[in-house]
Amino acid sequence: MTFRSKSLRHPFERRIRDIKRRIKPEPFDWYPFDSFANVTQIETLIPGGLQSLVELARDEPMADFGTGDGDMAFLFEHLGLNVTAVDWPGTNANRMTGIELLRGELGSAISIREIDIDGQFRLDGERFGLALALGLL
Repeated sequence: MTFRSKSLRHPFERRIRDIKRRIKPEPFDWYPFDSFANVTQIETLIPGGLQSLVELARDEPMADFGTGDGDMAFLFEHLGLNVTAVDWPGTNANRMTGIELLRGELGSAISIREIDIDGQFRLDGERFGLALALGLL
């Protein structure tokens, strides 16, 4: 995995980078795009940045649709949210091996859901205080 940015956008990013340098999700590779670049955009575009999103969610869970390896999902869990990460193995860069490996390495409690969001899908009445859908369009 090649990391284009040398500077950290959030201190938690170091934990993810360290794991991704140490472990390779055979026979695939990690999600090839820089998910933490979203932190820069959030901090630039939203007054209060990440903290205002955490406050927006309040005590409700958060969903990360199209989670990739779950970098943003794990970041928001680290910031105190109860997170559900949603992706589909058929379109995920490594068939969701990466997010499963990270969840284990981080001792994370995020919920991982395999849902094909390109088709009709249901959330079965789940309510989220915050939903991310970054990079899906």
